[in-house]
Amino acid sequence: VERPDTVCIVCNPAAVGLLGVALHDLVGERGTVKRTLGSELYAALVRRAREEPDQPPLVMTWGARDLVFDSYEVPEVRGDEMDLMVIIRDVTAVLETERLKRDLVSIVSHELRTPLTVLTSAVEMIVETAAPEQQAIAESAQRNVARMRDMVDDLLDLARLESGQAEIERREVDLVGLCQETASLLGLQARAKQVGISVHAEVPAVPVDCDPRYLSRAITNLASNAVKFTPAGGHVWIECGVEAGRAFVHVIDNGPGIPAGEQSRIFHRFFRASNTRSQIGGTGLGLSIVAQIMEMHGGAAALVHSDAAGSRFRLEWPARAMRPVAGTPA
Repeated sequence: VERPDTVCIVCNPAAVGLLGVALHDLVGERGTVKRTLGSELYAALVRRAREEPDQPPLVMTWGARDLVFDSYEVPEVRGDEMDLMVIIRDVTAVLETERLKRDLVSIVSHELRTPLTVLTSAVEMIVETAAPEQQAIAESAQRNVARMRDMVDDLLDLARLESGQAEIERREVDLVGLCQETASLLGLQARAKQVGISVHAEVPAVPVDCDPRYLSRAITNLASNAVKFTPAGGHVWIECGVEAGRAFVHVIDNGPGIPAGEQSRIFHRFFRASNTRSQIGGTGLGLSIVAQIMEMHGGAAALVHSDAAGSRFRLEWPARAMRPVAGTPA
């Protein structure tokens, strides 16, 4: 804890151990917190506490450890000013476990992809040459191989996104056109289910900054789910626009909705709602991929509401990416 005059008044043993300093190097002197943490990290923590309390905590590599730094303003015990409180957590083990899980998923997925490619070709030949009494069995095998291939592809995509191997390349894109392309691509799937799909925007074109490959994937995942879970005679709406500098896409359907007790878990890997999982197939990875794509764009994916009358999902991100000021390095 640091007073407004920059004197550190509290530093517990855990913080001393994590930072690798002696207690007397911090407590009782002016400016010791800034000297210990470094000017850049200290300034970011002060700014977060005073101006950006809703921003996520800062993750830093500190020696051989991964530390999370949180900062808050707290009232002085005596006086009317505010002290700066910094909370430090060691997340080394947690991040290492996540890295190991991602590596395992990536390795296993790569090892599965080659035999699945061979198996896909073999099953296709069997389907083409199967006797009538064997056709149903062959087609069932084909469907299940395709499902396994989709799961492996989704696992690989998610591993790349979570590990930071995927990089987005922002450029100006017409969001209305991107949504219309998605609706067109899903048109055959929608017609086969007798489900309508349409795009709505208040203006003919909405220029925004994004990586069109990844954003298209996020919109497609949501809209494809909506078509898949909406019964015949239903409709899927894709709305897009810009509000207060934030680009948004809404995907709305009148399907069965998601049970209230399960809605907090919909972006978790392999999650599938209990009211549809036995009737409709899927990998349970599509929404996790959507969430990662939006995080890469500096935005978020959210379920706005869902009940028996349908669901509304929202994607949002900064409509204009930060650009370097003229005369400064890019």
